[in-house]
Amino acid sequence: MSLSETHAKLSLRNRVLEEDAVIAILLYEISITARHGTSVLCVAPNAVFPFELCDEHSLNQRDIYLAQFHQQLLQFCYTYAPGMSVHFSEE
Repeated sequence: MSLSETHAKLSLRNRVLEEDAVIAILLYEISITARHGTSVLCVAPNAVFPFELCDEHSLNQRDIYLAQFHQQLLQFCYTYAPGMSVHFSEE
């Protein structure tokens, strides 16, 4: 089972969405940074978890970071795999 499939199941979904893949890649990049000091996408070791989860503002900050990371990831893919065909379904 892949990390994105596991995240989908934790989110109580039967289907893997793009956001599950983004979280899986982010967690992978965080682990690479923790192990080697840096990653290809230059993700901070505490990229998602420096935010407190007790108030709405902190949750919004986390969501903004995830959206920015998603855009950075797409830009990385378009730059280094220019012929890549990306098809995402919206739910």
